Amino acid sequence: MKVDIIGGGPAGLYFSVLVKKSFPQAEVAVTERNRADDTFGFGIVLSDETLANLRDLSVFKGTQADFRERLSQIRVRYQKKPGLMDRLRKKGLIP
Repeated sequence: MKVDIIGGGPAGLYFSVLVKKSFPQAEVAVTERNRADDTFGFGIVLSDETLANLRDLSVFKGTQADFRERLSQIRVRYQKKPGLMDRLRKKGLIP
């Protein structure tokens, strides 16, 4: 079986790991539009419950995934734009 995954972001990489673990004989290729040496990086925030589920499934065992970082405080920086803070409050993103 050949599996082509478009996009090397969190979802594409996660899916590629799941496919390879479920079907070890599969040929899995991840296609990313950026060059190999373009390192933008990404971070994701997951609830404690979701992290526990991922650990229980051992999905990332043997990979470089690191779930040790914990944020106790998040700081939002923004450019002053009319109505931005009101929109963020309305969406429940800030108090």
